[in-house]
Amino acid sequence: MADPPARDSDVEAFRYAVFKLFYQQAQEDKVQVDKETVFVLSELLLGYIDIFAGDLEAFCRHGKRTTITAEDVLLCCRRNDFLKGKMEKFLKKSDPSTSHNSSYKKGKNSKSV
Repeated sequence: MADPPARDSDVEAFRYAVFKLFYQQAQEDKVQVDKETVFVLSELLLGYIDIFAGDLEAFCRHGKRTTITAEDVLLCCRRNDFLKGKMEKFLKKSDPSTSHNSSYKKGKNSKSV
């Protein structure tokens, strides 16, 4: 069954954004990029987004909530220290009144920091 038209247009807009960003970076780095490579990259990213969305929903349900929070996003990044650090920095910059540094629980008996 085909995706609804709204999803199709969103996917096309996403692919266009990936192409644009990839080509801009390639120009800055003075390298050549073929269209097939960028298309494969956009497909990879779309697949990762689907996985990420499922993980976010699972963390939200596990927390008995209906709203996905920044803490859920940090949980998704927990195995990638570089990405987690970037996300924490971004969150701190966007909302300095809250601290998201390692605030998720690591175990049943662990305390939040």
